[in-house]
Amino acid sequence: MEQLKQQSDTVAKLGTDRLVQLEQALPMSRTFKDAHQDLVKWFQEVEPIIAELAVMSINQDTVKKQQDKIKVRGFSAYQMFCC
Repeated sequence: MEQLKQQSDTVAKLGTDRLVQLEQALPMSRTFKDAHQDLVKWFQEVEPIIAELAVMSINQDTVKKQQDKIKVRGFSAYQMFCC
């Protein structure tokens, strides 16, 4: 009978320990889920934009031209908002 009580106490303690771990993990899992959903949403928004971009070149002159194009686009967008 004493052995059964010890086993019961051991199982109860293990259950309590597991419950504490789960209660601690729940807020972290919710935070992870929210961050994951936000990241997936962002990926879905950015993916079509990235697909439209021209393939970057390794040639230094071509890279410089592409950088200049990007700067001009950025400056044009800035002018539309500020002026």
